[in-house]
Amino acid sequence: MAERKMLFILDTAKFRQIWDRNDWVNLQQEFKTKNIPLSDSLLKWEIEYKLYLADFENTKTYDIDEKVGDDTENPIAEVWERGSEEEQPVTSRDTKDILSHLQAAQGTDRGFIDLMTRLDMEEIDLERLKRSDLSGAGFSFEFLHENLLIVHGMFHEILNSSSESLLILSQGQLITVNQNLQTFYEHIRQIEGFEISGENPREAHTNLLQEISNYNDSVKQTLGDITAFLSSRKVSQLETDVKATVAEAVDQLNNLMNRVNEIGKAAEANEAARQKRFEELELAIQNHLTEKPISQYKTIFQEQAKIHQKGSRFWLIMAGAATLAFAVAFCVLSAVVKFDTTQLTGTLQNLFTKGFLLSPIYVWLNRSIKNHTAQKHLEVINTHRQNALETFDTFVAAAEGNRETRDAVLLAATEAIFDANQTGYLSTKTTGPDNRSPVQQVIREIIPQKQSTKNS
Repeated sequence: MAERKMLFILDTAKFRQIWDRNDWVNLQQEFKTKNIPLSDSLLKWEIEYKLYLADFENTKTYDIDEKVGDDTENPIAEVWERGSEEEQPVTSRDTKDILSHLQAAQGTDRGFIDLMTRLDMEEIDLERLKRSDLSGAGFSFEFLHENLLIVHGMFHEILNSSSESLLILSQGQLITVNQNLQTFYEHIRQIEGFEISGENPREAHTNLLQEISNYNDSVKQTLGDITAFLSSRKVSQLETDVKATVAEAVDQLNNLMNRVNEIGKAAEANEAARQKRFEELELAIQNHLTEKPISQYKTIFQEQAKIHQKGSRFWLIMAGAATLAFAVAFCVLSAVVKFDTTQLTGTLQNLFTKGFLLSPIYVWLNRSIKNHTAQKHLEVINTHRQNALETFDTFVAAAEGNRETRDAVLLAATEAIFDANQTGYLSTKTTGPDNRSPVQQVIREIIPQKQSTKNS
């Protein structure tokens, strides 16, 4: 038994009047006269003629022992404070303990709210409530599971709302939540503890299903307005929080902009040094681009050209096969499929039948020709890129160390490789600066800088 601390003595008759009337104001006043403040979050209950008072906000629990003194005409009540080592309702997170106090206790609205919000709805194993282990015998509760999830979500919404929002609810609404919450946990215990035993388990199972189903329908109706109100409060609070966050972000952004301006001023003072480092970096990049023989990468395009060459031959063969098939099918259909062409109906039937049977071969032929031209286009493009890389080193060597010439050759080779070249196999060609590849953009940004610097 944890130690208790004796606080003060009250007149039993007066105290009993305050206690039985739930006169929280006078109860607070009695404690205040003894220099012990009580908050508005209070809960009281009796167990075996012993009185208990919990103050959630101040995390205190008081035991009140009614005794008869030496003079039987002057009964007294001793007020004790529980030691911190003993399990107390103000700190308990045990579901059974909380529900027992919800059933037996009386208190202020805030007291009931603070006690209810200590329930952890996450500890409920919702999947187990299906009782799939009983499905083989036909005694599962999967029929109720969807509605139980909805009811659980409603209680979760309520119990996870702020105390300020819950205090706006009327006392009748709080009592409704309290009663339905106790019934919800009772049904959970009934589902988890259901056994196929005893007399007529089928009837017991059916009755329990009906009882819980009726409860679910009732809860969704009675608590719907409460959850909707609390959800709207959360949205309003979220909007307030977002506005506060935005205001804070704006302040931080302003501070950041001031810091950026300071950094910019400091950077301007070192502009000459930064420009020099940039020029050194530019020179290093230019040297890196040409320090290795670029022609060694021609094998990449050479392999691609061979692949597309094989593809173009394959689709050329397929086109020839499709042409032959079309001719054979046309001849066969001309000889086999005949209608009376003297009538308009016969003519239409003749055209429709032959056209319908020939259309798949035509699609095959058309697709084969398109794929052949596409593969041939890619073959020529990659061959052109291969040739550009093969001749690059020769032109660079002919420049004899002239960097401007080497840069011009590099730019020309880059455009030859990455530009969308015209081959004659495709009917259109996209042109213009917007179609320039990222590699071309990088090379153009690197190389012309030296020329523009000299011109300026």
